[in-house]
Order: sequence, then structure tokens, then C-alpha cells
Amino acid sequence: MTQPDLFDPRAKNDDPVTSHMAADSVDDLAAAHMNKIEQWLLSAKYGGTIYEIGAGAGLDHVAVARRMIEMERRGRAVRTDEKRLTPSKRKAQVWTS
Repeated sequence: MTQPDLFDPRAKNDDPVTSHMAADSVDDLAAAHMNKIEQWLLSAKYGGTIYEIGAGAGLDHVAVARRMIEMERRGRAVRTDEKRLTPSKRKAQVWTS
């Protein structure tokens, strides 16, 4: 069992035990995703949107989106003022390391 993150808990203290079990099972996957995202960001000269990061890191853009705020809080990603168009022509946040 991994140690819970007191700053960003995946389950609240009063959640049922099954919620805590589910949260524990996600920790290793989340860490692996954050490592892939961080490695991509470190190699990306101009940062990227969740779509660009996902394509470069071999992850779905939804998986990337779920990790970016957590990575920002931990100082592993930086939100820029830049926006770029997504595949659906909407503006998306650009992130860097």
C-alpha cells in the first residue's frame, strides 16, 4: 500500500473502504502517467496542450488532463498564458515543465 498524499487525497476519510481501495489502486498508474508527462514536457521546446502531450507521451488526452492540475500543484508542470487549437478547433491551455 502506498502512502496517501495529504495534499491531494483521492479518497476522503469518511469514504467507504472500497473508495480507499480504488484510490490506492490508482496511485501507481497516476505516478507512471505523471512521469511520462513530465519526461515529454522536459523534452518539448515549446510545451504542449493535453492533446500534444498525450500524443507525444503515448497517453490519451483525458489521462493527461486528469494529471495536469496535480502536477502543477507539485511543481512538475507550469501553466502558460499561451493557448493553441485542439483537433476540434477549440483553444486549449499550453503546459511546460
